[in-house]
Amino acid sequence: MVVRGVLTAVLAVCLIVSASAVVPTASVTSVAFSDLDLDIGQLGGTITWTAPASTTGVTKYNVYLATNAQGAGKTIIGSSILLGTTTASLPVNTAVGSFMYIVVMTANADGDQTTAPGSVLFEDQVAVISSLAFEDKDLDKGHIAGGVAWSLRGTAPVTSYKVYLAENGLGLNKVLQSEVLQGTTYAIAVDTAYTTHTYICVYAVSSLAMSSSPAAIQFYDVDSPVRNLAFTDLDLDVGQLGGTISWVAPSDTVEVTGYVVYRSTSAAAAGRDQIGTSAVGTLAQNVPENTALGTYAFYNVYSKSSLAVRTAPVSVSAFDNVAKASNIVFQDLDLDTNELGGLV
Repeated sequence: MVVRGVLTAVLAVCLIVSASAVVPTASVTSVAFSDLDLDIGQLGGTITWTAPASTTGVTKYNVYLATNAQGAGKTIIGSSILLGTTTASLPVNTAVGSFMYIVVMTANADGDQTTAPGSVLFEDQVAVISSLAFEDKDLDKGHIAGGVAWSLRGTAPVTSYKVYLAENGLGLNKVLQSEVLQGTTYAIAVDTAYTTHTYICVYAVSSLAMSSSPAAIQFYDVDSPVRNLAFTDLDLDVGQLGGTISWVAPSDTVEVTGYVVYRSTSAAAAGRDQIGTSAVGTLAQNVPENTALGTYAFYNVYSKSSLAVRTAPVSVSAFDNVAKASNIVFQDLDLDTNELGGLV
């Protein structure tokens, strides 16, 4: 009888403890989430919800990724959210895996609710940059310039783009060129040196983060100097020039729109003075006879594109050819007054 009384007392205590372990039954409503991680298979952003009308027995919320609206296969996001807060952060680069829902459960020290929770079916937002294009219009070797253009497919929440030069299409050792806040174009400035960075990479940016993977293109550096530049002075007077400056078109003329001709004091075109321009099919510049040589010892020819004149010239010496007679002898063989005759 004593044993039976003890067992009865223990059972009563257990029933009391069990009766006090009550999880919430209320559910949140209006669960919302917009993915701001722009990479495929990854999520990031802020989760919001509306608290239950009655929060009796609720001390916190647990937020999960799950495979269905009821919370199957759930995994918790971060730590519990205390009652009074109705937002939670989903860290950038969170893997989607097989999850399809975000589930918010009311909870207390005894556990999560067992009734139907609040949930939302999320969409993995992916910024797909397509039609990335660039044509180099800087005609110098080692430099690029020109317009970069691309398009965005879909409705991902892109707020800007970042344009880089990089060593490969994955953005290795990338160097930021600019952030584009409006539109889908960017102009690379004339004389931009690229060294080993032979790729242009464009990343989409949301209000949360930049995408991990870029759209990329490997560019071709256009180098278009003129060839076989020549000048022969046909004005035989000292200090005077006259003749034709001629050249052969660059081996790559795709971006060439014409030529600019200068005279200068050095092969590097110091103190240059423009003397003419020519269209892409004209490969010569006339130097009028009796043109004073002065200090201009060189002629310099630059090819140009629709964007800019080439920085480095091709140069030729403005050599002054001079011809004058010497040892002149004349004997007059005409014996009349005021008249001459004979051989010089």
